[in-house]
Amino acid sequence: MDMNFLDNKAILRGLLAQGDQMQTINGGVASMKITRSQSDEGIEFRLRVPSVRPEAYQVALNGDKLIVQVHVETPQEKPEGLFSIPMHQRIISIPAGINVPEIDAVHDGEALRIWMPYLSGFNPDLHPIEVRRAF
Repeated sequence: MDMNFLDNKAILRGLLAQGDQMQTINGGVASMKITRSQSDEGIEFRLRVPSVRPEAYQVALNGDKLIVQVHVETPQEKPEGLFSIPMHQRIISIPAGINVPEIDAVHDGEALRIWMPYLSGFNPDLHPIEVRRAF
């Protein structure tokens, strides 16, 4: 008895899901858009990936770096739970003068907003340093 895999809907769904995951792993078609704005109070980053749920964003602090990842979950349930694939990752260097314990991340329904407030009394302007002669 010959079986045509095109007649098996479960196999087709599985193959299409795997193809979609491979497309995602290989870069996909969506890209992360990042904007940065600065004020006297701090720095704001807005990160947006179209059609990604707020729960897909993960933010972690590692020393003086903020790591932002966007994960995509497989559509099929596995016995151990959903399989998560990292789709995008950005590493943001935390500049001097940031009040690290007060860094905040909020998803507003369209984008992830990361707020990095300055330490009290910090001035982000450039300060020239005089170069002296050694002798």
